[in-house]
Amino acid sequence: FDLPFWDDKDVLHDFSTSTPPLQLVAGWYDFFKECELEDFRKAGPGARLLILPVWHWGLAKQWPLVLNVTIWAFQEHLQGRKPPCTAFLASRVWAAALGDPEGE
Repeated sequence: FDLPFWDDKDVLHDFSTSTPPLQLVAGWYDFFKECELEDFRKAGPGARLLILPVWHWGLAKQWPLVLNVTIWAFQEHLQGRKPPCTAFLASRVWAAALGDPEGE
């Protein structure tokens, strides 16, 4: 990011401010997972989070699922269509780690 091209670009977003609808994708063993969870917590009700049981680079192998989930998120936002699955928890560990999205 030290090239002149980036001088007028905002490469970071403060998720505590107004955030457009957002689909986040992370791997359960991803070194960015904690940052993704924090961004999800800050992003508000328009955010969706998909966590897959993969490492960071393993996400590329999951592109068909990631693509479908992203399309569902945009269909919900742009067309008001609800996705076919809003939550799939594969284990109690995941449910406990995510906590209550309403903060209660």
